[in-house]
Amino acid sequence: MQTETVNNMTSQALTISAEQTAMPPGFLARFLMFTVVSSITIGMGKLVTTLFAVQIGASPTQVGLIASTEWLGMLIVTLPAGFVIARFGARRVYFAATMGPMLISLLLPFTNVWYLLAAGRGGAGFCYPFRIVSMNSSFWEFLTRIGHHKAGWYRASGAIGTALLAPLLGNWVITAGGVFGAYWVIAALFAGIALYSWTLLPERPVVQANHAEAGSPSIGSQIRAIAGDPRISECCLVEMIDSATLALVSTFLIVLAMQVLHFSQHEAVNLLMAQGAMSITMLLVFGRLAARLKRRTAYMISLTGAALGLILLGCGEGFAAIAVGVVLVSGSEALVHLVNVNELSRHPGTKSKISGIYGLAQMLGAFAGSLLGSFLSHYFGLRMVFLIWLPLLLVAGVLIYVRARRTGKLSPG
Repeated sequence: MQTETVNNMTSQALTISAEQTAMPPGFLARFLMFTVVSSITIGMGKLVTTLFAVQIGASPTQVGLIASTEWLGMLIVTLPAGFVIARFGARRVYFAATMGPMLISLLLPFTNVWYLLAAGRGGAGFCYPFRIVSMNSSFWEFLTRIGHHKAGWYRASGAIGTALLAPLLGNWVITAGGVFGAYWVIAALFAGIALYSWTLLPERPVVQANHAEAGSPSIGSQIRAIAGDPRISECCLVEMIDSATLALVSTFLIVLAMQVLHFSQHEAVNLLMAQGAMSITMLLVFGRLAARLKRRTAYMISLTGAALGLILLGCGEGFAAIAVGVVLVSGSEALVHLVNVNELSRHPGTKSKISGIYGLAQMLGAFAGSLLGSFLSHYFGLRMVFLIWLPLLLVAGVLIYVRARRTGKLSPG
C-alpha cells in the first residue's frame, strides 16, 4: 500500500512537471533574444572593467586578478545555484540575481584603484551563476522538443551578446560617454532583462517541487551521485580544461594586443570580435556534425586545435597570426560545448542540478585560467604563459586517449 502511494505521488509529480515544462509558443526565438541581451550585460561589464583598469594603470597581473575575483565569486555559488533553482524555480532566482550586478554597475565608476574594481567584479560574480544556471537548465529542459542538433544555439546566442555585440557596444559607449556612461548603460540593461525574465523563464510552485523531492537523499549524496557518473565526470573534466584555456586567452587578449604588441584599441576589439564570430559559427552551424562525432574523438580534435592556437598566441607577431590563434582556441572550446550539451541534455537527472555541477567545472576552469595566468605572467612574461600552458593540454589528451583505449570507445578517426 505504501509503495502504491509513493508510485502515485511520483506519477503525479512527473505529470505536473511535464505540464509546467510545456514549451510556450515562440519560446525558442524569445529565449535566444533574451540570452543575447543578457549576455551583452556580462560581456560589456568585463570589457568596460578591463579598459577602465588599463586606463587607471593596472598591470597585466592586476588585470588578471580582477578577472579571477569574478570567477572566484562564480565558482563559490555555482554548485548550490542548481539546487536553489530546483527549489524556487528559474524565474524568481534569475530576477533576484540580476539586481546585484545592476547595483554594482552603478557604483563601479566611482572607484579609481584596481582592487576596488576587483571587489566589484567579485560581487557580480556571486550573482552570475544563478542567472546562468537558470537559463542553462531552462534550455536543457526543452532541448528534446527543440532538437539536439540545436544544442549550440543557446551558447551561440550568448556568444553573440558577449563576444560580438558587447565589444562593439562597450567600445562605443565608453568612447562616447566615458566610464560613467558605460556602467550606467549596463545597469539599465540589467534592469530591463530582470523585468522581462519574469514573462519568459519557467516557474515551479514550491509545494509541487517539494512533493517531487519527497524522500530524496541529502544534497551531499546527490552531488556525489551526479559527479560520480562517468559520462558527467568526463564531460566536466574536459570542459574545465577548455574553459581554463579560453579564460586564459580572453583575460589577457586586450593586454596582449595593446600593451605587448602595441595594437590599437580598435584592433584589440576586433580580436575579441573574431573570437566571438568563430564561436558563434561553430555553435550555430556545426551542431549536426558534432552530434555525429564520437565524444572522445571530438575532445582530441579540440585539444589539438587549442594547442595550435596557443602556439600562435605565444609566437605570432602580426594581427593575422594572433587572430588565427584566437579563432582556433575559441572554435575548440565551442566544439567541446556542443558535444557535452548533447551528452548531458540526454541524461535523465534533474537538469538544474546537472547544470550546476557542469557550471562548476566551467567556473573552476575559468578561475584557474585567469588566476594562474596572472601569476605566470608576473614571473615569465605574458607571451610565455601561452606556451607554458601547452603541457596541460598534452597531459589531458594523453589521459583521454588512455581511458578511451581501456574502454574501447575511441573511434578510428
